[in-house]
Amino acid sequence: MNLVVLGATGRTGRLVVEQALAAGHTVTALVRSPQKLTVANPNLRVVAGEATDRSALARALEGADAVISALGGGGSVIADSTAAIVAAGRQTGVSRVVVLSSWVVERDRMDAVTRLLTGIAMGPVIKDKSAGEQALRRSDLEWTSIQPPQRRDHRLISGQQKLLIGRLSRMNQRNTKLTTTILWVLAAAYAVALVANIAFQLSIPIALVLLLSVVFALIHGAVRYGWSGIAVFIAVCLVVSNILENTSILTGFPFGHYHYTDLLGPKLFLVPLLIGPAYFANGYFAWVIGNVLIGEVRRGASAFTTFAVPFIASFLFALFIRFRPGGNDTARTWPRSHYVQAIVMYAAIGLTPVLTFLVGGSNSPIADAAGAVWQTRSIAESVATVSLYTMIFAVVLSTMKLFQPSEG
Repeated sequence: MNLVVLGATGRTGRLVVEQALAAGHTVTALVRSPQKLTVANPNLRVVAGEATDRSALARALEGADAVISALGGGGSVIADSTAAIVAAGRQTGVSRVVVLSSWVVERDRMDAVTRLLTGIAMGPVIKDKSAGEQALRRSDLEWTSIQPPQRRDHRLISGQQKLLIGRLSRMNQRNTKLTTTILWVLAAAYAVALVANIAFQLSIPIALVLLLSVVFALIHGAVRYGWSGIAVFIAVCLVVSNILENTSILTGFPFGHYHYTDLLGPKLFLVPLLIGPAYFANGYFAWVIGNVLIGEVRRGASAFTTFAVPFIASFLFALFIRFRPGGNDTARTWPRSHYVQAIVMYAAIGLTPVLTFLVGGSNSPIADAAGAVWQTRSIAESVATVSLYTMIFAVVLSTMKLFQPSEG
């Protein structure tokens, strides 16, 4: 075969040239600096020119059977050279193209942490290489994209004849383990902070305790739905919570008549800023438990599941609202530990009023707005009892569902 190699003076391009010549192929190398290509072989033809220059590419492609691009570079080199390849290929009748891409363009194959880190560290490279692949997809060429995390192992992906070299899953697995560890640390810290405040009266600021649950929900949600997906969830929670809370304070609907003191810090209208993040974190935990009890909501899910999960989750979340500070088989989709983490966080919230009652404390009379006098100990007992038969019941039910053995 007569092969045209782009990027022949680079590390990978030089290996392509050497192996092609060793296999008996004729090679045309289009390079900016011919003196840098030190390979000597009668079957090697060197053409000086830019890989982004369509006319230079057309000259190199005359009589060729295929073109191999091992270009690296920066800026828009990949996008521009790919556009030139497509144009020159149509002009000369060369339809077979092989390009060296990168595993970082496969964004949908990554977990949320890998996607975020690679986006920060390699944003321009990802943009350039992705644009090059899109140009190939839109063309009528027979193309192959090689995406090597490491130079070993390979498997052919059907469809667009995309060849993946190496195992992207190795990095994903490492990041998954790291993410899981971080989530368990956050869950443990959250539970310890709650117990410390109740049992030992350490007075850890409520904002700090809430921050632990918010960070947990943010990371856990990003793993499940990606950063854009969890961002939408956050936006909905913040907007809806502030509207409903302010409406209730002003009219008594839907949560009754009440008001917030200044103990929870600055407010947005009549509602402390801390309430919105609390809605997000606890609403997310309720959503995950709803997925455990009913089934995973995803594209293609049944109408029943799509309706039932948020319906049940709203009840689970409503249970949290009662105890907030006054001042199909889901395990087959995600690892059990993924769900257990969220259940543990929800359980910690549900056990807070129970622990508060068990630890005890002073019993003092308190008058409501109507002048009725209540005993604080009696209130704590009532809240603990309700929590046991609502939130803790939901925790037990979802845990049993999660660990229910498959029949048959």
